[in-house]
Amino acid sequence: MFCPVGFRSAAELWEEFLARRFESIYIETTQGYHRPDYQAFFTRGSPVDVCEHVFLKSLSTVGFHISSPTGDVLRLHVRMQDGKPNLFSTARIYQSALWAAAIEIEGEGKPSYDALEKANFKAWYAEASEHSKLSEAYPLANDVDERSKRNLGWGTPHHSLLHHIQRETFTILEESPLWAGKTASSAQVKPLLRNYGGWAICLDDVTYANAWPDYLAGKVSFYPSDNIDGSASQIGRPRMAAAHAAFEAMDFDKGDLTWLQLVERIERETGERPSPKAFRNWREQAGKVS
Repeated sequence: MFCPVGFRSAAELWEEFLARRFESIYIETTQGYHRPDYQAFFTRGSPVDVCEHVFLKSLSTVGFHISSPTGDVLRLHVRMQDGKPNLFSTARIYQSALWAAAIEIEGEGKPSYDALEKANFKAWYAEASEHSKLSEAYPLANDVDERSKRNLGWGTPHHSLLHHIQRETFTILEESPLWAGKTASSAQVKPLLRNYGGWAICLDDVTYANAWPDYLAGKVSFYPSDNIDGSASQIGRPRMAAAHAAFEAMDFDKGDLTWLQLVERIERETGERPSPKAFRNWREQAGKVS
């Protein structure tokens, strides 16, 4: 992928990050899948989804640039915060599967169908209650054969969809796909898509030499609510996190349900009972208000 002299493309950095960090992230993520208190609502997806999330958070923390195809460079700051739209927003696995099914029905030739084909994505159709299926699909590291370990990424697919970034090339999409929803029209994202679509994410050589090694070594931390393995024992997990994740899996859309019916449904699924106001606040934070 392109970038000016004196910079390194995010595509190159991702290959390096996978090689250095994926094994440890795979081990921690799959250990979570096998825990008896595992809650699938919290998972970001496959081990490579988790690795990608850590990579993007590392970039947002260390500070990065974007480059045009003609060599113009701009420094960009992205604050990654769950529930709020940003350039690195990602649809979680259940939400991604629903969108994939709808887009495949729509058929070939549509922009979102083409974007789905390029997303290096495999829909995860198991229900959140069938959490054991993740442990079946992703064995513990001790059970992975050496040949698989030698393959970059160990061959694991993505089960989540990035909203505004082209996977592998790490370029800003010129047009967000359907699954981006109203995040594309948010104040944090809309100007970037309008003015910098097609630009590539990159890191300057000085930052790469002086700061990036710490992130390769695992400096970046997860959000308190980011339970990469889905376990319920995460310290600092915010109240109503399971209910929030369940509503997110519905794309923050209650459909034909009344607010009270939504409250009762989420309580049956998660054991948590947020107020209707909490659901409306989560919907607004996700940019879903028309």
